Amino acid sequence: MGGPLGVVVRDLSPATAKTLPDALSGVILTDVDPAGPAQVAGLRKGFIIVELNRRRTTTAAAFAAAEAALRPGDAAAVLFYDPVLREYRIATVVVDTRP
Repeated sequence: MGGPLGVVVRDLSPATAKTLPDALSGVILTDVDPAGPAQVAGLRKGFIIVELNRRRTTTAAAFAAAEAALRPGDAAAVLFYDPVLREYRIATVVVDTRP
């Protein structure tokens, strides 16, 4: 599923964006591999990914470009917004070394 982080993202819809803080931009996690590195790091469906390794992820294409730069064993810093807790958090995701 997805790339090396084991996630699927999509651009924020206008309806979803309206429910978030005004300055927030990013991509929404639509699926997380239950055995993947993102799940292990605590990322969940519905979180908004704002940055991946300090690179803004305002579109799914921007996220894919940042994710493509990752290699097995890399530790990726993910800045995300949790809409349930209404707070920003950072997770460290170690890129999967499995084929």
